[in-house]
Amino acid sequence: DWNAGESGYLVKKWMDEEVIGKNEYNTNIWIYMRYPEVLLNFAEACIELNDESTAAIYINMVRNRAGLPDFEGDITAALRHERMIELAFEDLRNYDIRRWKILEDALTNAKGMENVETTNLDNGNVSTSWKLINIQDRSVSKRMYWLPVPRVEMAKAPQLTQNPEY
Repeated sequence: DWNAGESGYLVKKWMDEEVIGKNEYNTNIWIYMRYPEVLLNFAEACIELNDESTAAIYINMVRNRAGLPDFEGDITAALRHERMIELAFEDLRNYDIRRWKILEDALTNAKGMENVETTNLDNGNVSTSWKLINIQDRSVSKRMYWLPVPRVEMAKAPQLTQNPEY
């Protein structure tokens, strides 16, 4: 219970397999940016510049490296999906959904799994079932698209105005 996540899932991406127990620390170096992020950033820039053929090449480079076929369909949807999957747990999704202004669609209620074990008293058999649970209700407001401008910065430059709803 000392390190369990609310969702019932734990992330092992980039974890040191040698670390066992709560009194040891992961000594891996934190990776700030990986090459697939560079490729997907370039692909996104190409889409913004209406160069979809070049963007498709770079999206498919990321997909093909993972053994996946070339994407089909809408290129913007493909890019967004690829960023969500490839860059999972790398602290980028929050900025992506705000940059794309898709909070209302992407920020749904947080779900998790509850593990329920029951023991049959007659024969001692244990059965396990999982139940989808709601762990956090999330509400979205337009204010979430921006960060507040710090007061210190506004004092330095009086012509600045505060972002909406701050």
